[in-house]
Amino acid sequence: MKKTPAKTPAPDRLLLVIMPFGDHREIPRTKASIGPGDCCFDQWFKAMIEPAGVKAGFRVKRADQELSSGPIFEQFLEDLKDCHAALAFMTGLNPNVMYELGIAHALNKPVLLVADSREALPFDVTHLRFFRYDDAVVDKVGHYQSKLLEHLRQLLAHPEKAILRSF
Repeated sequence: MKKTPAKTPAPDRLLLVIMPFGDHREIPRTKASIGPGDCCFDQWFKAMIEPAGVKAGFRVKRADQELSSGPIFEQFLEDLKDCHAALAFMTGLNPNVMYELGIAHALNKPVLLVADSREALPFDVTHLRFFRYDDAVVDKVGHYQSKLLEHLRQLLAHPEKAILRSF
């Protein structure tokens, strides 16, 4: 009888990715000199964020990967409460991302902020460290994977440095 190899358990460290979904979505740029642009959110997730997170030792999850039925926001809150860390993809300054980032900060979760290098960020987050990438090279997204991996490893090594302690 042929033995089935045991599956490797998923890491217990959940990295919850807070970001919009979809590819080639037009987003308003916040610098007048840039004008509107588009962002390949799914491509950045699949080619940069998810592989870097797995290599760093996380189980990576984005809200659209939830397979159960029920209230979406309640499931997100459960994931946020349970996660080891969050990654907020700020490109486009999506209102849902901003709201969910605020909840992550209120829960004192370590958060890695990610944004296009051309993005002008709101005053309330400009004092925080960001991982910056250039959306113009989305076809070379793997170029950023190793850099993001280092940021995630630092987040694991020193999560206290990525917590906004304002309360």
